[in-house]
Amino acid sequence: MLFEQVATGGCRSYVIGCTHSCAAALIDPELSQIDRYLALAAHHGLRIRHVIDTHTHADHFSATRELARRLEVPITMHQTSTAPFVDMRVGDGESIALGQLRWAPKPGVAVNRHLVAVQTSIEFDAQRGVITVGPAAEGAKPRLEEDMLELDERPAPDVLTALELQVAQCDDDIWHNEQMVGALKAFVHSLGAGDGSYTDDLVPLDAATAVPRVHWAPAVIVRHRTE
Repeated sequence: MLFEQVATGGCRSYVIGCTHSCAAALIDPELSQIDRYLALAAHHGLRIRHVIDTHTHADHFSATRELARRLEVPITMHQTSTAPFVDMRVGDGESIALGQLRWAPKPGVAVNRHLVAVQTSIEFDAQRGVITVGPAAEGAKPRLEEDMLELDERPAPDVLTALELQVAQCDDDIWHNEQMVGALKAFVHSLGAGDGSYTDDLVPLDAATAVPRVHWAPAVIVRHRTE
């Protein structure tokens, strides 16, 4: 994980990246520092996927439009922003994903997906450089996701229904919740020949194997809202 602050006068920019997926987001970039941002990302082997303005800036010239043009990536702002050039608007309803599944159920097929999605509210304090993630206003609404698996690869329908209910009943209490962990364990143990494994490791799995494996490995997923 990379979290790097770039200071220019009163402006504070941040490069946030995942060295596992090689993806990064750039927050509140300043126009004169474009080469520095690009060099920083390249040094860590990251590709900038999102450029984000937390607000409309009066104290410096934002680099989001120039970076979006150069890198062919979307400009992201809060859903209430009046800026006309925004490509993706985010707010309540973005997701935290839990329980990364890596599995090769058959030759030529590799699954790499989190099993549980949780609705969240993501807030960024540019002054302190702090990201706060909490339940969305309407609740976390955790849900089990299995659409990445073919029908014959999923747990039996009755098992799947029971696990979906077990996950949903966790409500906003998703951290250190034995009920959530139990659902992840039961899911992976019901795949394939039943020899799957679960660990509460925060580090993402880096490869798919014939034996299904799940790590806790939480991740923030930015998605277009569908509601």
